Amino acid sequence: MNNIFTTVAFLVAGGMIAGVFLITDSDDSERDHLGEADTEEEFGIFEEVLSAEDLLETFDIRGWNRVEHNTAGSPEAPVVLVQYSDYACHLCFKFWEEVLPKIKSSFIDKGLVMYVYNDFAVHGGERAMEAVWCASEQGAFWPYHDVIYSRYEKDRQRWSLTELHKGYSEALGLNVNSFLRCFEDRKYKRHVEEIKREALIFGVPVAPFFIINDKIIPGFQDFEFFEEIILEEIKNSLAEEENITSAD
Repeated sequence: MNNIFTTVAFLVAGGMIAGVFLITDSDDSERDHLGEADTEEEFGIFEEVLSAEDLLETFDIRGWNRVEHNTAGSPEAPVVLVQYSDYACHLCFKFWEEVLPKIKSSFIDKGLVMYVYNDFAVHGGERAMEAVWCASEQGAFWPYHDVIYSRYEKDRQRWSLTELHKGYSEALGLNVNSFLRCFEDRKYKRHVEEIKREALIFGVPVAPFFIINDKIIPGFQDFEFFEEIILEEIKNSLAEEENITSAD
């Protein structure tokens, strides 16, 4: 992998990222489907809303461990993987579908990586984000997160529909009335906006956007790309621990 490691201190969208490493591998990393002529029919905007029972069969819920709101995995892990993402972003969906399961089984589930998922509303996924935070009130951030991505190809143009989330929440066994009250009141609208504002101040330029310890990865990359960086960070962490032990 011909990585480019460059120390960066750059200004983006009024914010600064400094003292970290920028890692890229492809000119395709920041491309997305934003702006393409996708039809309403293609994204199922006119499709019937499925029943909770039928919906459940379409969900890919991944059984996250050691979760705390938008974090998963051991807080003692030597590697922290932070993602900025939008549920309506095609490359974010592609990462969830193709790359994240491998990172989860290889590193997160083994206590080697703590994963932090941050919203970054730049592709129109605000209502989905609000719904996930409403679900988090009932301890279901990660199941609902997986539900949203599971239904990306069918429902991404319909995430503002209460009836759609009624089916999701019923399928997950949530307290539907409480959940829908939260969603319809837009309880987390300001929270989602604030997360975006903070990300822009920090200098996040694109979704998806990743930080692995002190290394920045703008855009989508394959599992092998992430694996190499994570293994290097684990190795560095073990070396630091050995040095500390030797010093003692």
